[in-house]
Amino acid sequence: MCLYLKDKWAEKLGFTSYQPAYLNLEVKGKNLLNGANFASAASGFFDFIPQMYRLYAMGARKIGVTNAAPMGCLPVLITLFGSHSNECVDRLNNDSIDYNKKLNKTSQNLRKILPGIKLVVCDIYQPLYNLVTNPSQNGFSETRRGCCGTGLLETAIICNNMSTGTCANASNYVFWDGAHPSEATNKILADVMVDAGIPLLMS
Repeated sequence: MCLYLKDKWAEKLGFTSYQPAYLNLEVKGKNLLNGANFASAASGFFDFIPQMYRLYAMGARKIGVTNAAPMGCLPVLITLFGSHSNECVDRLNNDSIDYNKKLNKTSQNLRKILPGIKLVVCDIYQPLYNLVTNPSQNGFSETRRGCCGTGLLETAIICNNMSTGTCANASNYVFWDGAHPSEATNKILADVMVDAGIPLLMS
């Protein structure tokens, strides 16, 4: 989810190229300080604290991270765990909320013990939840299905614009596939992230 969003974020900030994935062989040593994208194809969660210490030890002082999205609102997870409902799965959203609380607490602690660090947690949970629960306010008409294929299960490489059933206008959909926001959604979320990341740009 976050890989494409962070590309949009980079565009909003005026970058002419995207930060390379952190596993890129060229992202080593001081090159890492020019920026890296840690959202590498749904790579999952890494232990946050050692990563922050590593970046800090290498000289990074401005770090932006995103919190967890409302996982219970992803079409694929509603399909798998929603008990035939079309509503967000509360227990999965609660997992995201719990994680985000711990992330905020940890971030506050790191700001206290790492001198000079500017660590910003960008909230994508609430903005995406708002889009899913109040789609018409932002011009969307479909939240339960992704644009690609059936929109209920397909994700990543098995979902493309040649998939049978793919919608004609993805901008009406909050999700592109069963797990990833559409480009229209990512543009909205990127605006929110830029606003949240202003402290990183002020010095």
